[in-house]
Amino acid sequence: MEIDESYAGQTGPCAICAKAITIPHLGTAGAPVGNSPFAAPQPVSSADQSRMPLATIMLILGFSFAGLAILAICGGGVASVAVPAIQNARRTAQNQASHDNLKRIAEAMNSYHATYGAYPPAFTSDAQGQPQHSWRVLLLPFLGHQDIYSRYNMKLAWDDPQNLTILSEMPSVYRSFDDPLNTFFETRFVVIKGKETLFPDGGGVSQKDVKDDFETLLMVVEKNGPGISWTKPEDLTLNRDSLLIENDPENAATLNNSLTGNVVMADGEVFLLPDITKQNLMRDMATRSGDEEVYNELQLILSEPQY
Repeated sequence: MEIDESYAGQTGPCAICAKAITIPHLGTAGAPVGNSPFAAPQPVSSADQSRMPLATIMLILGFSFAGLAILAICGGGVASVAVPAIQNARRTAQNQASHDNLKRIAEAMNSYHATYGAYPPAFTSDAQGQPQHSWRVLLLPFLGHQDIYSRYNMKLAWDDPQNLTILSEMPSVYRSFDDPLNTFFETRFVVIKGKETLFPDGGGVSQKDVKDDFETLLMVVEKNGPGISWTKPEDLTLNRDSLLIENDPENAATLNNSLTGNVVMADGEVFLLPDITKQNLMRDMATRSGDEEVYNELQLILSEPQY
């Protein structure tokens, strides 16, 4: 530190130790004269200059470990927020894909009704009453797949070798949301069969046979668990199969007979029903003429936050 020469010879208290000190006279080279305590220090070797004090090392290490700890805490906090957000975004996209497919299926159902005056039966049967062909096959011309339908032989059973040749041509509208490649050509879109539903044995239900509100009447639902070969005449049966809803695919892994909650109503509206939906309500919505008061309860559960 340089000291102005005008202060030389002046005495005053030291700012550090408070003892009286006198500013020495400086030589021409700027160094204190004689044996003054302010004499120039001895030169420091380059080795000494490069040596870092232990206290400094400890200080740096302390800040480093503290920084790593903060980073780990912040990183964990970010992950705890980001991972569920990514999962929810993926699930939302999957549900939207199912909704798009369900809406197309409902449109095909109504086109079938406009052509034949009734909804398709859940299945057609042979002379012995054995199920032969699924509604999913009957809808092919109304889904833009007349070419596949024309190669399917309605005189043979669905699992006849000739009909099995089209199994690999499953339309994407029947594809399960979590299996984009669908190696086994299975679907999870099913109807609910039963005497009181839109799909009684033998079919033939028209819109004039429906007494309940179309906006609260289930048409097609999506199931969890293993899929069904899309040409196979297999669906759910009211009062026999579970109508339990499980929205989380991971939890549904142990509930093969549950539903995803994705449904389309008879009026063409699609919903994601939450897993708080009671099975009694699902049953009431599956019947076409039960006169059940379900509208208010349905609106209530649809207003609940999802996930």
